[in-house]
Amino acid sequence: MKKSWLLLLPLLLVFVSGCSLLNKTETQVTTPVQSAELTTCTVPVATSTELATSTGKNLLPPVSQEEIKKTFTYEDEDTGVKLKYPGSCFFNKGVFQCSDFTLSIWILDGTTTSSATPEIIFKDGQTQMKYTYIHNNKVYALMAWYDGQNKTDLETVIDKIAKSLTFTR
Repeated sequence: MKKSWLLLLPLLLVFVSGCSLLNKTETQVTTPVQSAELTTCTVPVATSTELATSTGKNLLPPVSQEEIKKTFTYEDEDTGVKLKYPGSCFFNKGVFQCSDFTLSIWILDGTTTSSATPEIIFKDGQTQMKYTYIHNNKVYALMAWYDGQNKTDLETVIDKIAKSLTFTR
C-alpha cells in the first residue's frame, strides 16, 4: 500500500504545480467552501472568434534572413508534381503557408483547358490566382490566395513558383 502512495505522490505534485502555473490569481486564504473550487484546474481557451480573426501570418514561426533566401523543392509522388518554393513558406498537409500568401496544388475532376496565365479573382477582400495544367489526361490546379488586391510583388513570386511546376511521371 505504501508503494502505491509513493507512486501517486509525484503525479499529484505535477498536477498541483500545473494548476498553480495556469492560475494567475493571488494566493487567497481559503474557507472549506472555497477549497472544493480550487481542486479543479482551469485552462484558458481561445474562442472561435479569436481563432477566426487571427491571420495565418501570425501563426507562422519566425524565418531568418538566410532561410528567406533559400529555395526548396517539393515533390509529391501521389500526384506526380514537383515545384520550387521560397524558404519563407512552410508546407503542411497539402498547403504551402507563406508569409504573405497561401498556395496549394491538386488534381481536379472534369475537363478544362490549361492556361499560361492565371485566372485572377478578387472576392471578400482576398485575391485568388488559379493556374491550370493538363498532363497525361489529368487536370492539375495550382491555387494561391493573398489578402488585398493588385500586389504585383506577391503575384510575381507566385508566378515564379507556378512556372517551376514540372511533372515527374
